[in-house]
Amino acid sequence: MLTETAQIVMSALLLLLVVLAGRAGADQESYRPELFTDLGEQCHRNAVYNHAIGFDARGNECYYVAFTGNPGLLLALDPYNGEGTQVDFTDCPGHPWGIWWASNKKLYLSFGGGEGDVILCYNPADGTLENLGHATDSEQVVWTLWEAPDGKLYGGTYPNAKLVSIDLRTHAITDLGRISPDQMYIRTVASEGDYIYCNAGPSKPAVWAYNIRTGEKTQMLPERLREQPGWGNARNHLNGHVYAIVGKEIFRANGATLEPVENCSVPVPAGYQGYVDQMRLKLGDGTTIRQDVQSGPDRRYFLDRPDGTTQAVRFDYRGTANQLWSVVNGPDGRIYGSTHSPITLFAHDPATGQTEVLGDPIHAHGQIYGKCWHDGKLYMAAYGKSSITVYDPARPWSFGVEVDSNPRDLGSCRIGRPSALIPAPDGKHLLIGGVPGYGSVGGVLSILDPEQPPVEVLEGIVDRHSIYSMVTIPGTDLVCLGTTSRGGTASETEKSNARLVLWDYANRSVVFQTEPVEGEAVIEQLICVGGKVFATTGDSGSLVVFDPTTRSIVHTAELGFGPGHLFGLGYREADGMIYALSGTSLLRIDPATYSIERVAAHPDMRYGMAFAGDSVYLCAGARLMKCKVGE
Repeated sequence: MLTETAQIVMSALLLLLVVLAGRAGADQESYRPELFTDLGEQCHRNAVYNHAIGFDARGNECYYVAFTGNPGLLLALDPYNGEGTQVDFTDCPGHPWGIWWASNKKLYLSFGGGEGDVILCYNPADGTLENLGHATDSEQVVWTLWEAPDGKLYGGTYPNAKLVSIDLRTHAITDLGRISPDQMYIRTVASEGDYIYCNAGPSKPAVWAYNIRTGEKTQMLPERLREQPGWGNARNHLNGHVYAIVGKEIFRANGATLEPVENCSVPVPAGYQGYVDQMRLKLGDGTTIRQDVQSGPDRRYFLDRPDGTTQAVRFDYRGTANQLWSVVNGPDGRIYGSTHSPITLFAHDPATGQTEVLGDPIHAHGQIYGKCWHDGKLYMAAYGKSSITVYDPARPWSFGVEVDSNPRDLGSCRIGRPSALIPAPDGKHLLIGGVPGYGSVGGVLSILDPEQPPVEVLEGIVDRHSIYSMVTIPGTDLVCLGTTSRGGTASETEKSNARLVLWDYANRSVVFQTEPVEGEAVIEQLICVGGKVFATTGDSGSLVVFDPTTRSIVHTAELGFGPGHLFGLGYREADGMIYALSGTSLLRIDPATYSIERVAAHPDMRYGMAFAGDSVYLCAGARLMKCKVGE
C-alpha cells in the first residue's frame, strides 16, 4: 500500500497531469476564432529536390523530377520536350531526399521532414504511386537510396544513424539498426560488392562498411581525419569503385578497409539531396540534363548536347502552396514575408489585400532567418548557404552578386542558421548572430559594413554558447545578446541555461551576463521597450524583463501556453502593447505591469509577426492570417 505521503504526492501529480493535458489540448484548438481573418495562400512555387533518369511504360527514356511542397509532386517527362504527367504525393508531406530508378523498372523515393521516414514506389507500367510505409519506428528521414547486388535498396537515416533496406521483389522494409553509435546522420550511402558504405556525421566524420551478407560493420576512416566536425564522403564513381575523399587525400574502398590512392574517376551523379544543380544526368545519346536552384519555380531545365549546344526545356505542373516562414513590416506600409523551401520573398499590401510575389532573394534551398530594414533596404540572412542579401524595393528585381544587382548577394555571413540580424549602435554596420553549421558548437558574431562586404567575424564572445537573438539599447553602445547552449544540428553539446549578455559594441567586450531562467536553453526573441529588454524563451516558455541600467532581472513569468517562438515577439505602437507567441497562442503583454493576456489561438499558428491597422499578421502553415487586437 502507498503511504499517506505517497498518496498525496501521487494525487498531486495526477492533478498536475490533468491540468497540463487540458492546457495542451486547449492550445491545439482555436481560441476566439472570430478575431482571425484568413488572407489565403500567398505563394505557389515548388522546388526540385531530386531527379533521375528511368523509363516509361513504352520503354522510352523518362525524366523523373521530384518536388518538395505541401504536398510535393512527381513529374514523369519526356526529357527532350518537357511533356508528361504529374503525380501528387497526397499522403506524404515532406522532402523527397532520395530517388532511385531500380532494376525492377520502378522508381523509389525516400522522404523526411513531414510524416517521417516514408518510402514511395512509382510504377510507370500502370502510373500508380504506392506508399510502402515507414521504414522504421524511430526515424524522421531516410536520405539517399542505393541499390546493392543483393536486389535491395539501402538508405541511411536521421536522427539515429540507422541503415534500412527495401527488398525490390517483396517491398519488405527492414530496419538494420544503428550504424554509428555516436552520430545522428547516415546522410549518403554507396555500394560495392558485399558492402554498403555509410557516411556518418556531422560532429565527427566516419565511413562505416556494412557487410550485407553477415551484418558486420566496421568504421574505416583513420582517426587523424576525424578530429574536426564533418561528414564521411565515400561515393560510387563511374569506374565502378567506391572512393572516399577527405581533404586532399583519396582512398579506395577494399572490403572493410580504405587504401590510399593517387587519383580516382568522376563520382556517379547521384546523392546530392536537394542540390540538383550539382547532379548532372546523362541520357542514352550523351545529352546531359542540367538544373539549377531556380529550375522548379521557373519551370525549365537545360539540355547540354554532345555537339556543345544548349537547349532550355520548358515544363509545367500544378503547384502547391509554400509554407510561410516569417513576416515583417516594411517602410512602404507593406508586409514582407518569406517562405520555407523554395525561399520566396513576397509583399502583402494591407490596404488593398493584394500580394506581390517577388522571387527568390537567396538562390538556395533553406529559409531566411534574420531580417532587418536599414536605409530603406531589406537585409536578409539565410540558412542554406549562410548568405546575406540586400533588397531595395524601390528598384527593379534582378538578383546577382554585382554592385547593381537587386537583390544583391553580399556573400557569406559565416553562420549556419543566422537567426538574429540587427543594425549596430553606430547606425552604419549590421550585426548577425545565430547557431553554427552542422556538428559545430560555439556561435560567432558577424559584423557587416553594407558598403564594404565581406563580414568581420568575432569568435568566443559567449564561450560555447551561440548568439540566438539581439537588440540594441537605445542611446548607448550596448547590445543585449540572448544565447543558447545549443550548437549546430547534431552537434555534441551539454544543455545549460541560456544567458542574457550585455556586449559593448564600441569596445568589443562583454560587460555583464546573467542566466535569467533555470532550465531554459534558448532566448528566442528580444525587444527593447521603455528602456527595458523583454525576452521570451523556448523550451517551456518564459517571459523575462531585464533592466540594462541596473543590470538586473526585474520580472520573470511563464508565458503559459507553450514555448516562445522565433519571429514571435513584437511591439505595437498603436496600443503600446507587446505581442508574443506562446505555443499556438497570441499573447498581449503590458510593458508597464508585465501582465499577460491570451488574445487568441490558432492550431496552425507558429510564426509572425507584423502589425497593420487593428491587426497582428501571422503565419499559419501556407496561409497568412490577421488577428484583430484593437479598434
